[in-house]
This record gives sequence, C-alpha cells and structure tokens, in this order.
Amino acid sequence: MKRHAFLPDGKCTVRAPGIVFALLMALAVLNYSFCEAQHPSPDSRAVGHSFATVSIKPSSGDGNLDFGPIGTGYRARNSPLLWVIMQAYYPQTMAYWRKERLLNAPDWVQSVKFDIDAKLEDKDLEGFAKLTSDEKARALAPYLQAMLRDRCMLQIAEGQSPGKYYALTVGKRGLTIDDKTPPIAGGIPLPDGGSYKPIYSEAVKQHVLTFSDVSMSDFATVLTGLIGEDGLPIHDETGLVGRFNFTLFPTDAQSIDRAAENEPTGTAPSTRWNIGALGLSLKQAKGNLPSLTVVHIERPSAN
Repeated sequence: MKRHAFLPDGKCTVRAPGIVFALLMALAVLNYSFCEAQHPSPDSRAVGHSFATVSIKPSSGDGNLDFGPIGTGYRARNSPLLWVIMQAYYPQTMAYWRKERLLNAPDWVQSVKFDIDAKLEDKDLEGFAKLTSDEKARALAPYLQAMLRDRCMLQIAEGQSPGKYYALTVGKRGLTIDDKTPPIAGGIPLPDGGSYKPIYSEAVKQHVLTFSDVSMSDFATVLTGLIGEDGLPIHDETGLVGRFNFTLFPTDAQSIDRAAENEPTGTAPSTRWNIGALGLSLKQAKGNLPSLTVVHIERPSAN
C-alpha cells in the first residue's frame, strides 16, 4: 500500500511504507500540530491573499502524486483537488485528510487529477524562503483558499460530523514507562515543550524514537503519523498529566519479554511500534471530528 509522506521541504509525495517513512510521517503530523483544529472562518483567512499567477490544468499522465510548498509558492502534480482542499483548510494536521471529512463533494473532486503551479508575488519570496515547512504550509492556506474560490467557485462550510478515531489509553497492566530514562538532547520540539528524536540503535539495528519530557497529548500527535494504516487520528485519553522520558521500539526489535507486555489493541491498526511495552493501548472509538461540507464547487476555470 502506498501512502503520502512529507519531505523535509514540506512537499508531499507518494512513497513505499517503511521505518524511515514512518519517521517522516510522524514529523509531518507533528509539524501540522494535531491540537490546533480550531481556526478563523475561511472568509476572514482568505481576504487579501492571492497568488501572483496560477496555472491549473488536468494532469497529463500517471506520475507520482506530489504536492506542497516550493520556493516560489505552491506546486501539485497528479493531485485530486481533495488534497488541495485539505491542505487549504487543515494545514496544521494531516489527521483529518480523509475523504470522509469532506462532505457533499462530487466524485470528480477525488478522482480527477490536476497539475497546479501557483507563484507568490516577487516581494514576498524572500520572507517566504525564511519560513519553516510548517510555517510555509500555514502561510499558504489562505492563498490556496482564495485560489479555490476564484478558479473553482468553492464554497465551504466548516463544522463537525461523526467519525472514528483511536483512543490512546493506559493498558490493563498499568503504565510501564521507566522514569529513569535520561532525556536526549537535540530532539524535534513538541507543542507542549518536550521533544522527540529518531536515532539508530546499534542494539536492535533499527531506528527507534526517544521522547524527552513529553506529554501524552504530544505523544498521541506523533503516534497519529506512526500508526494507523487506515489514517484515523489518535486522541489522548490516558488521563495522564505528567511528562515522560522513554524510548519507543519497533515491535520486531523488542526482546521476547518486552514484546510479551504488548497490550492487545482490539480493532486498532497493526503497528510496527510497540506501544504496549510502555503500558499503553489503542482502542477504536467514535465521536464528532472536524469536517468540511462543500456548498458549491465547479471544475477549475481555464488558465
């Protein structure tokens, strides 16, 4: 199965699954912070933001899906408008980038692929170049909204609708995180102030993830990118309010004793990461999740 992965420059492409892919995916979901689903109305965000030039045309072949910020603005290749809409309205998280979160959309929004080239004004390029990939995605969101309104007559209503997610909970045997695990310097910062760092472990001959001073809320954010082949978001429902230092191992890298501690996850997705060894578990749940309803949309107007 192929999935989307964000590269260090903030672009998204289709890549084969694997440990390195999972690490990139976790970084992507973290950068588009899972905790920030609330934002201003689309009309207020899009006012005063427009690309200098925009080209939208049907894709000419069956190449790889590729979309995201580039040095001059935004580019998409072989991309359904579904992903462009999601990037325009949910730049802070990929957790809701599912067709079930876009309601009342015609079939072609998901099936017809387009190539898009959108360039910022020259005066904005220098400042844009200084932004991180996270900041670029957020900065481009109102521009993408304005582009979709102008070229596709898109009208969107934001709200919530029932959906599935995975609840991160404490396992039946209780938390088994070792409080004596030392913090690791130089990690990727998390919204709540902790950090995590992918490192190669000579002991298990694989990449592992070290977490330092991390909250369970932020851990759930990272897990959203690491786990869930069906793409469901993960919410923290552990009830734990402290901060923790620990290492997350791939399931096949755990010793027999540690792997035996893995909690059954019921309907949770298969995972290569052994959260059960930490005394944690995933359980599928239902609740109201952010959604977009298409009020009106047309195929992109001619260039």
